[in-house]
Amino acid sequence: MVALTTGSLPASSETTLASDGWRVIRVAPVANPGQGPQPKGFPARFAYVYTKLFIFKMTEYKKVVFIDADVLVLRNMDVIFQCPGFCAALRHSERFNSGVMSLVPSLEVYEDVMSKVALMPSYTGGDQGFLNSYFTGFAHAPLFDPSTTYTPDQYKYMRLPTTFNADIGLYVVGSNRWMLPRSIGNGGGGGSGEVFPKYFVAGSLAAGYGCVVVVVITTILVVPLEVDPLYGWILSYEWGFLLLGLTYGAFLRSCYRAGRRAGHHPAVQAPKQLHTPQLPLMETALSSAFLVGSLLLAPWLGRILGITSFAGTIVATVFIGLGVIVVSTVQFLLLPAQWYIAGRLAASTVSGPRAV
Repeated sequence: MVALTTGSLPASSETTLASDGWRVIRVAPVANPGQGPQPKGFPARFAYVYTKLFIFKMTEYKKVVFIDADVLVLRNMDVIFQCPGFCAALRHSERFNSGVMSLVPSLEVYEDVMSKVALMPSYTGGDQGFLNSYFTGFAHAPLFDPSTTYTPDQYKYMRLPTTFNADIGLYVVGSNRWMLPRSIGNGGGGGSGEVFPKYFVAGSLAAGYGCVVVVVITTILVVPLEVDPLYGWILSYEWGFLLLGLTYGAFLRSCYRAGRRAGHHPAVQAPKQLHTPQLPLMETALSSAFLVGSLLLAPWLGRILGITSFAGTIVATVFIGLGVIVVSTVQFLLLPAQWYIAGRLAASTVSGPRAV
């Protein structure tokens, strides 16, 4: 494995990489030729992303598979080396993502790429947009089949299946925030096995909505039908939030304990400065506050917006209800993953935090 660095890493970090078996190569940073950073040009974090184009120059290797530093490898991916030509996965309509690429290094291609860096447009303001402009027609390339044998020069371009570069379970919808706790690094250093148990995602969704169903049924049975409507709403909210907090909180605690029982995984590592892994209490509190606020708002949205018709009220209620369902689905995936990972991190310490 090769790690490209511009020399900005501390010497201790490079030593750690080398001791883990990495070949550390220092390369000259390539400044973004666009106008920036934002608001007029590229994002500030894209200032030197063109540096990755050095991979086309690594002719000491017959094949290079590039992986961004924020990519988490979950299983063996050696088969990607069999993909002929330039390979990447489409993830943005007809555009490929440059976070995972397979290519054949060539000085000729490298020099051509570098000569066009300042001339070709970039829809992202960074290397990804530029490479999509450079490799025209990539969206029409054939799909790589891992079970098929190819000759090295059979295709100029091939599309990688989505499984080689997927966002599923990693990002909160519409943002760049990690779904996993911020204290977690991508780790490395060997080891095998999946980070999460089989059917963890399906089980998390089933548990989340199962808790909701149990709470709704219990609340209906507990709150008297003869009570005044206003008091009925208040009692329903009180019982609902209390029961949901108890039932779903118990499930999150079970995820943490399951993580501790599963033990440490080499792909899950906390930064060295964190001697004791932290429980995701803040994320849980914020998620709960958002969900509670949405549920409190749902029945009264029509009045708040000044909607007087029955049909309009129904549409407004359904609209916010669908929004709550979407957000709840994300949270029912997010929170169990955070608590389970926190448990696995705690298993790597002598005395990790205990779930409250």
